[in-house]
Amino acid sequence: MKNKYSLLLLLFSIFVYAQENAAITGRITASKIGLKQIEIQLIGTLLKTETDSLGYYKFENLAPGNFKIQVAAFGFDTNRKNIILKNNTNLVVNFEL
Repeated sequence: MKNKYSLLLLLFSIFVYAQENAAITGRITASKIGLKQIEIQLIGTLLKTETDSLGYYKFENLAPGNFKIQVAAFGFDTNRKNIILKNNTNLVVNFEL
């Protein structure tokens, strides 16, 4: 009986993990130059990240769904985009500020 519960738990864990394997990546630029330390947020979640020294960012292990992604940077207007993230995809979302 204990083995059955262990097997069910393992299968459930695999199923949950398989549902959260999408990603959002992109680059934030101004005049085609990558901007570093720019904050990117998925609105309605607690997920935030910053761009690297070349302006690239990445959100990994996301569940599929509808998201609103926001970029906020001092000296620039706040930008938002609505996106649809599908399972097993890496969606590229770039912003030119």
